[in-house]
Amino acid sequence: MLTIFSSSSDLPTIRAPSASTGPWTPVLYEEEELSYTEK
Repeated sequence: MLTIFSSSSDLPTIRAPSASTGPWTPVLYEEEELSYTEK
């Protein structure tokens, strides 16, 4: 799944539905947000 995180284009389509306004939604994945921020 690291590949999905690296691709901000695929991330909103697969992971975050509200990603149209941002790269991802930390509210839905607050514990995983750390991984997103590092990448």
